[in-house]
Amino acid sequence: MRLSICERNYASPTDYKGAVLASGLFAGVAGLATAVSLLLPQQFYGFGFLLGAAVFFIVALLRLDTYTANLPYRILSQQPIVATVKTGRFTQLGRLLDRAEQRYEEGRHKGEPHGAFERAVVHVYRKHWGGSDDR
Repeated sequence: MRLSICERNYASPTDYKGAVLASGLFAGVAGLATAVSLLLPQQFYGFGFLLGAAVFFIVALLRLDTYTANLPYRILSQQPIVATVKTGRFTQLGRLLDRAEQRYEEGRHKGEPHGAFERAVVHVYRKHWGGSDDR
């Protein structure tokens, strides 16, 4: 039995909360600082984005430092002991697409016309000239 990409469950040691925090702070600070810089002369228009990027860099650097401080725990101990298979909506969609791909490949190896244009050509050929197509 072959596992599709959707069925493989890799517990990834990632810091999604830190990424959302840093991104949210970037958006908030950059937007607020840009709004404030619009009240200043035109020479200061880009500093809102610069300030937001600086805040993002500092927050991301601090989160990365605290995250990598206990990296052996996150890599070795935080993984599940027994592999589990999740069956959510996207897993079902992946299985459906795998079955469709398998049917497509089986039909292609049998020599059946698989594209809409190819099916139309074969239909017209059979209807007007009779017999099978001489592929």
